[in-house]
Amino acid sequence: SGAAEAVAAVADLLAARGHGRRRLNVAHAFHSPLIEPALAALERAAGEVALAAPRIPLGSNLTGRLARDELTRPAYYREHARAPVRFHDGLRTLHAQGIDLFLEIGPAPVLAGMGRRSLPDGAALFLASLRQNHDPWATLLTSLGALFVRGVRVDWSGLHRGEARRKLALPTYPFERTRCWTDLAP
Repeated sequence: SGAAEAVAAVADLLAARGHGRRRLNVAHAFHSPLIEPALAALERAAGEVALAAPRIPLGSNLTGRLARDELTRPAYYREHARAPVRFHDGLRTLHAQGIDLFLEIGPAPVLAGMGRRSLPDGAALFLASLRQNHDPWATLLTSLGALFVRGVRVDWSGLHRGEARRKLALPTYPFERTRCWTDLAP
């Protein structure tokens, strides 16, 4: 993050060495000196929000360690916006705590892809809530199914709340030697 020319030069150098690159479409140059003019306003805005310590393990991208009470300080968000991102360290900290299931909630699973590359193959499952150019309902249900298969308790009634449903009685015996397909005209 930083001045466009400097970032492009570093990206080109890394590409020449065989590393992938992806430009993130963001409104501000977070984690660089270019964000300095917005930091005071960010800290003030964070001070207007009811902040609480996390109730589940949360890896800090500021420290690379588990986040605790520091998340209740508005200055934390100022520091976080300016400091280098320690995503890899935070992810490895969470994995060392036994966490092997990550759900990215947002419009595109950019961090899930980076997370997969940060841990050994198969060490963790990374899921998305949404994917660009994919049906949002199908994406959400696919991730929900993967969570269910991994043993996460799902409130199925909450999933379908507000939708008209009716029970369908199915036979309790197997269809033995009975063809159940419908012939359709070509």
